[in-house]
Formats: sequence, C-alpha cells, structure tokens
Amino acid sequence: YRLAAKLGLPHLPWVATMPVFNAYAIGSGPKSALVVVGTPLLERLSREEVSAIIAHELGHIANDDMRRMTLAESFQKALTWFMGWNREVQNGTRWVLSWVTELWVLKLSRNREYWADAIGAALTSPEAMKSALVKIHETDAPLSTYERRNARLMFRGKATSLFSTHPTLEERVAALSSETYLRQLPLRTPL
Repeated sequence: YRLAAKLGLPHLPWVATMPVFNAYAIGSGPKSALVVVGTPLLERLSREEVSAIIAHELGHIANDDMRRMTLAESFQKALTWFMGWNREVQNGTRWVLSWVTELWVLKLSRNREYWADAIGAALTSPEAMKSALVKIHETDAPLSTYERRNARLMFRGKATSLFSTHPTLEERVAALSSETYLRQLPLRTPL
C-alpha cells in the first residue's frame, strides 16, 4: 500500500499470495486490480527485491496494462474474424493475420514489461529490480504444474522472447542498465 501511495494510485489493489515462485497483477482496471505474490518470492528475495517486484506489478496497474492487453487481444480477434471476401480468402487471411497479430500482441506485452520494470526501479532502485529478476529467473525451485502449463505467459526460465509475453532476462537487465524506459518516466529519480 505504501508503494501504491507513492505511485499515486487512486484505489488500493487487492492483495493475495500463492504457492508459486512468481507474481502478477490482474483485473479489469485500476479500480478492480489484484496483485498476487508467490510466497516463495517472499521467502527467498530480500525486502527491497520483493518491493521491486510488487512495484513492477503496481506499474502494470498504473499503466492500465490489463485493459490495454485485453483491448489489443480483442482487436486481434475482431480483425482476424471479419477479414475476407469469400470462404477461401477468409480462411487464408485469417491464418496469416492470426500469426501476424499474435506476434504484435506478444511484442506489445513485452514492451509493457519494460515499462513495469522501469516503474519498479523508480519506486525502489534499478539494482533491486535487476537483482529480483535475476533471482526469479535463476531460481532452482522446480516449476509447478501451473507454471509448466502457462510457461509462455511467464518470465522464469525463458530462453527466447519472440513467442513469449515477457522479454528475456538479458533484455530486461540491459533495458534497466541503459535506463531506456526509466529515463522516459515523468519522475527520473527513485521515489
């Protein structure tokens, strides 16, 4: 709640825990947001690293990323559904557009992660954000059934980002180190 207040969120998000080495934010918008943090994160990360992860998730809420991604996916589905003039053209067009728009939505999602990382770094420190990402990525904790089933929606253990919702560890650390997104935030110093 302290981080949400620093960020100026008009509504405090709901908070929950889960038994998975991960964290996420969900909801239809800032008024109905929920931040879920895995208890293994709370046990294995330092207080500052946990704060960076929570600030990252709050960044998704502040940027209204959940609604933004829902709209992008809705546009993708509508575009691929209505394209075409006859059955053969429509099926071929849908197939091509499905792949092209899916890659576009995934790229948009990866971009939103960079912005959330920048907010996490601004609310805590770039070092805490980078350290937390490294610990999450390189943990020896086994992937749960849930994590294996939803691997493309997660950051942990990713080798490539083209077909993923999250950039690789190397891409995220490089963006934080170069302050690519951090420099573009309205507040350029940690809060």
